[in-house]
Amino acid sequence: MGENQVENITMSDGITYPCRQGEPLLEVLIRNGVYIDAPCAGKGRCGKCKVRLTGVLPPPTPQEEELLGNLVNDGWRLACQVKAAESYRVQVQQNQPVLVQTEGIGLYQYKLDCRCGRPWNEQVEQPVGMAVDIGTTTLAVYFYHMADGALLWSGSALNPQRSFGADVISRIGAVRENPKNLPLMQQAVIRLLNQLIAQFTSYKNIIPINIIKVYLTGNTTMLHLAAGEDPSGMATSPFVPRFTKRLMLQAKQLGLNVNPGAEVTLVESIAAFVGGDIVSGMVAAGMQQRDDACLLIDVGTNGEMAVGSRQGILCCATAAGPAFEGAHLEYGVGSVPGAICKVRVQDGKVTTETIGGQPPVGICGSGIVDCIAQLLDAGIIDGTGRLLDVHETPPEYAKYRTNEMFLLDPAAGIGITAKDVREIQLAKAAVSAGIKCLLKEAGLNNDQLARVYVAGGFGAHIDLDSACRIGLFPVDLRTKLFPVGNGAGVGCGQMLLSEEARQAAAQIKAISRYIELSGSKQFEEFYFDQLLFKEE
Repeated sequence: MGENQVENITMSDGITYPCRQGEPLLEVLIRNGVYIDAPCAGKGRCGKCKVRLTGVLPPPTPQEEELLGNLVNDGWRLACQVKAAESYRVQVQQNQPVLVQTEGIGLYQYKLDCRCGRPWNEQVEQPVGMAVDIGTTTLAVYFYHMADGALLWSGSALNPQRSFGADVISRIGAVRENPKNLPLMQQAVIRLLNQLIAQFTSYKNIIPINIIKVYLTGNTTMLHLAAGEDPSGMATSPFVPRFTKRLMLQAKQLGLNVNPGAEVTLVESIAAFVGGDIVSGMVAAGMQQRDDACLLIDVGTNGEMAVGSRQGILCCATAAGPAFEGAHLEYGVGSVPGAICKVRVQDGKVTTETIGGQPPVGICGSGIVDCIAQLLDAGIIDGTGRLLDVHETPPEYAKYRTNEMFLLDPAAGIGITAKDVREIQLAKAAVSAGIKCLLKEAGLNNDQLARVYVAGGFGAHIDLDSACRIGLFPVDLRTKLFPVGNGAGVGCGQMLLSEEARQAAAQIKAISRYIELSGSKQFEEFYFDQLLFKEE
């Protein structure tokens, strides 16, 4: 190794990884496939990339002291702040399994047509197809029997690219800052897919060569990263992706552990920020067949949405950010066991429910929406989004208020801060302003919408009354809101199995038009108006 290099860093289990002297520990871990959460893309702002060091420890940085507090005395550091060295061992914080929304509703049924273009039935005994929804935060896979379309197994996991940032802008920025991050992000997803393939084949006693067809969907950035294509063109105006057409690759090109001759299809996108996941969701909803106008909203980090019918579809995207998925919140977590998912504030008491009934570890997106709605009704947050000071808090709730936060679970010390409220305020304003802009451009009002499909894991689990209370959705659409779960995954599976569904995707792309909201004065006006917490 060179003059400015050390031999390795050592993990707590004894595994060693080569590194350069002075290299950020986060980069070493990422390069070697060790997953570590880093929603702020290693900028030292979120405090999520915690590691515990033993041995001769480096002094904590100011960011570590601010974000970790007394934990620094127990050896905790931030992987993005500490430099790689041989003087200590590294223990990565264990991540709890994330409960990913794999179930979804296919509102439109397509004719099953599993022809693969080659006489696969002569080569494999049980031909299998794989559909994949690569979400910014989570990834879901579905394995189908190609002969009859039966779902054999589904699985999910956290997207390991979160080590490069919680949202697509962070990941595009990671590639622009260092082109070597592009293959690292591609390899991270392929490695995870191969792990899920191994789980499926082991569980079902199927050899990987039987997997003869793969369909991938996701937002435009995720599809670029999966294909190893540079997404940098989407970083600045005019936001030009390398491709939006349906893309065909070979499994052996990507390193997928399936039949080497298997064709991998990336679902077509509409624009830089309205991707294959929205196309897939519209396929599942059958929007290209409807005579009445419907609205599809994916309340994820990108806030993608589409409105229309067979006469035409209008799409847009808003930078909602990852707050609804728990990122950038003081005690925010994903949908993990122990995440606070429901909150009630009533009669001087605060009660919570957690996923799986486990001891609380943080608060997830559905919980934070519930919490803010309840605190608004209790007069603890005002309509401007201000978390009332200690002396202003209604006396029956004073025991839950500290100088830093409003406590949801005093024993666990988990609560909501003024900054958390602001994060949700900004995210919900972006989504609700996007809805208003989209409908105005389409010449539609709320009454003219037949149904509003709320897609994604967050959309499947939020309390819709709470969502309307904070102004995420208009109140007069409440009876039209219809959660569809992972519609993107369902639609991707339909395209895997049906030529009719593939034609539907092509039709959707042909009749869709994208409107860019960045720089839009109308969006800006709606956005500032929607910052208030009000029901409309």
